[in-house]
Amino acid sequence: MNPWEDPNQIQNFLKRNNLPAPSPHRAPTEGIVNAVWISGNLVVRINKDPDFEDDCHCEAIAHPEARKASPKTPAWVHFEPKAPEFQAPVSVLSLEPGKNLTATQVPNLEAVYTEIARAIREFHQGVPPTLEGLDQPWTLSPKELIELDLPISNRIEQLHEDGAFQPPETKCFVHQDLHANNILVENGHLSSILDWGDAAIGDPACDLRYIPARYLETALEAYGDPSLAWRAKLHCLDQFLYCRANSRTYGPNADSTEAEVFALFT
Repeated sequence: MNPWEDPNQIQNFLKRNNLPAPSPHRAPTEGIVNAVWISGNLVVRINKDPDFEDDCHCEAIAHPEARKASPKTPAWVHFEPKAPEFQAPVSVLSLEPGKNLTATQVPNLEAVYTEIARAIREFHQGVPPTLEGLDQPWTLSPKELIELDLPISNRIEQLHEDGAFQPPETKCFVHQDLHANNILVENGHLSSILDWGDAAIGDPACDLRYIPARYLETALEAYGDPSLAWRAKLHCLDQFLYCRANSRTYGPNADSTEAEVFALFT
């Protein structure tokens, strides 16, 4: 048995750090990077893939700063770069209510994506763009998308020639992985944004790439900065093409259709 599979080791870790340790149990869902346990009102995340340890260290820098900027992310309780119980990084967060956006029914998705866009703006404006120790920023090439010879390639090429996709003059703190699995919803409202392991100082438009095309215009209006609109739409297209090529889905709450994405450029 791996140590991160043993509830006794979870309790030992929590007790050693003077944290409550009532009957920890495995979370119902988790990703490939971290083993996730719940103990009372705490979430314990243990890295189980050494290839992603850098993400853990990035998150330890980014997450506390994001929490200062907005309550729409869990409280950062504790971090150990290499806990002796597991010989791996461990983070402890507050347990927040809700289910991820992939797995729950939402009566008014447009309203939720409006809330998400406003929360994104809070993070972008609230965290200093001088923060160090983060991931590399996302880069997106309009020319690569033009060369795919899509039905909208001529339109994208014209927009590119007109300067619509010019990088921003100033960069900001960005999440870079804001898909539906990293968003919690409770009672039809945004509860929390999770997983800051890919955070960087980059183009704010990248944080709108996972918003479904049918809600992107509304989200852009809620975000409140028209200058990033065309870059956000290009990101939306790039994300759609990536998901299609890799048979990736985030469920009906988050996926876009080809017609919806292409309509952004008409």
